[in-house]
Formats: sequence, structure tokens, C-alpha cells
Amino acid sequence: MDYKDLVQTREVQRLRGYLDAIQDITLCGDHPALFDILVYETPKGDFQAAEWLKAAYPYDRSETFSIRACSFSYMVEEIEKDVFLSIWPNDDFSGWQGRGFSLPGIGGDLIELFQYADVSILKYNNQISSDAYWTFTFMIYNHRYCVILHGRASN
Repeated sequence: MDYKDLVQTREVQRLRGYLDAIQDITLCGDHPALFDILVYETPKGDFQAAEWLKAAYPYDRSETFSIRACSFSYMVEEIEKDVFLSIWPNDDFSGWQGRGFSLPGIGGDLIELFQYADVSILKYNNQISSDAYWTFTFMIYNHRYCVILHGRASN
């Protein structure tokens, strides 16, 4: 598999800065979060999402994983829920909705990066290690870019 250079655009830099700020906010909680975002040009021809995910995260040796399609709103909600739990770990998910907690930068910057074009979103599910409080990996791609967004919080 031949990766092209990582894409560096204003939208990618803004999204990285936004994720860094969220990461900093969670440092004061019981479950600090770490985020990773990889942005590539989408390869021409046959695109195998599973191969890209395994190549992007070679340290993940889990033999038990699944990849499934999901919606943009589902992805943003999952990320918001996980970040909420890092900041307020003793609250439940209903508290997240009641507080009106949202992360508009994640969705907005991704929409701008893809220039409102059609995108496909895949959620990569693997076994969570015992030291993880939560983890997510999403792949967002279209004919132009492939974004792999990963987040994790430790116990």
C-alpha cells in the first residue's frame, strides 16, 4: 500500500488545534483523552478501508474487529459522548444531552475539509484493552480525502 503524503490544509490544521484543545480540557478529569487524526489523499482505484485502517494503526493487533458504515451525525454524537464522559465521568449520558454539550468544531471542520461533497463514514470497532475508558476510530472518505480519526481515554 502506498500512502501519499499527509494532507496539510487550513481545515486540517484547525481540526488538529481543536482536538488538541479538547485533549487539554480533559487533562483535568479522571480520564484524559488523546486524539489522533491522519488525513490522506484518497487513492485512485480499488479502496480497501480495512487495509488502510490496519496500515494506519499497525500496533493494533486485535484479531477481533468489525467495520460498519455510519452516519455523520452518529459519528459526531459518539465523539461528543466520549469527550463528555472524560470531563464528567460520574454523570451519565442523559446528562450530556441535558447540558447541551456539543463540539461544533469537529463537524464543521470536517464538512469544510470535504467541501460538502458526498462522504462515506466507517466506524472501526475493535476489542478495547483493559486500560481504555473509551476508544473510537472513524474513517471519513470521499473521492478526494481519507481521514482517520482516533480517540482514546485511559482508566
